[in-house]
Amino acid sequence: LDVHYMRVWRYLKSLKLDSEDRASMELYKRAEDLRFRNANFDEAVELFEGLLVKEWNAKQRFKDEILFNLGVIFRNNLKLYDRAVSTFEKILKIEDSFRHEEARYNLIMCHYYHRDYEAMERVTKQFLNKHSNSDRVPRLMMINIVMKLMKVFRMAVNKFLGFSEGLHE
Repeated sequence: LDVHYMRVWRYLKSLKLDSEDRASMELYKRAEDLRFRNANFDEAVELFEGLLVKEWNAKQRFKDEILFNLGVIFRNNLKLYDRAVSTFEKILKIEDSFRHEEARYNLIMCHYYHRDYEAMERVTKQFLNKHSNSDRVPRLMMINIVMKLMKVFRMAVNKFLGFSEGLHE
């Protein structure tokens, strides 16, 4: 279980919500239960996406959290990196979202698994610029160094292969 799952749910229950919002929060909880307790990711995605389409009063306050949950499912559980990327990018468009740091970090990892190293490098620079005090900075610095070494290695191999092909002619 996500260590924050029950704490988040207790917080949501404590809010003063109208009946429509309470019904939406029940759907949210059901989606979280499907995700964490049942590992039924497809149905959880369906419920989360339904919450994003449905009109309810408190939706704007929870939109980034719902998008984040979707992005994590796409990235970690379903390995749908393109969908995860577009979902995490939507979070970055939400002004003052408390999920910006996690969204950028997950974008970096999606680009890594998708082998889009240029995009990974671009988002890593943004992360280091905007979240310089994050606990993730040392890990990202190490990944950045490894990526640069891989780039140099690829260039050296390509030059060697181009040079060695000329020797056979």
